[in-house]
Amino acid sequence: MFTRYRRDTALYTNLINRNIQKKFDNLSKTELEFMSEVARADFINFVMVEEGFLYEENGEELAFDAIIYYIEEEPLRIDALLSEWIDVWSWKWKQRVKLVLQDDPSMVKAEQLLNQKLSPVIPRIKNYNWFRRFTLGSLINVNEVCFTNLLSDSIVKGALFKVAKTLPPDKVVEIIEKNPMFVIEEIVSRVKELKAFKGNLVVVRLNPKFFEERRERLVEWW
Repeated sequence: MFTRYRRDTALYTNLINRNIQKKFDNLSKTELEFMSEVARADFINFVMVEEGFLYEENGEELAFDAIIYYIEEEPLRIDALLSEWIDVWSWKWKQRVKLVLQDDPSMVKAEQLLNQKLSPVIPRIKNYNWFRRFTLGSLINVNEVCFTNLLSDSIVKGALFKVAKTLPPDKVVEIIEKNPMFVIEEIVSRVKELKAFKGNLVVVRLNPKFFEERRERLVEWW
């Protein structure tokens, strides 16, 4: 089983790498590895939405299995999915991702405050994973297909922080549990704002050796 998984993972990685290299010239090995890591997760999320696995508990696993099946049994299907996705993904990478050599102190401070407020809250939100899956689907449906995990987490956390910034954790959990539509409406609003925003969303911090050390963060656009 483990040997089969390693084989399937290598098969999938090679497929994604080839498609990235068609869109980006002269990538170093470390650049390709980093982009491939992001792209593999993003394409699994895309297939999870396309194939109707979004709200399945093991949706990522089902999507991965579907990808491997298409590679081996239905190459035209995987070619159609990939050609549709990679064009948008590569465009979004160029539009959304900004490379920097050092962190913005104001962003670091804001992130620390958000984590401080939400760390005692998130484990107690029963619908947190559902909110995240809903956000994933909403993003992909408006062609925001790059860094989907990071964007989804950040949008959901931003929605929760709107309540958590002024209230104690117990009260935040109570409000969210009684009124999940507040979070859903906030997610929908933020996805619409994100779609309309045309600048960088993801900042990747790197050292002079390119991507050996990196840190991803969402740029605030609202």
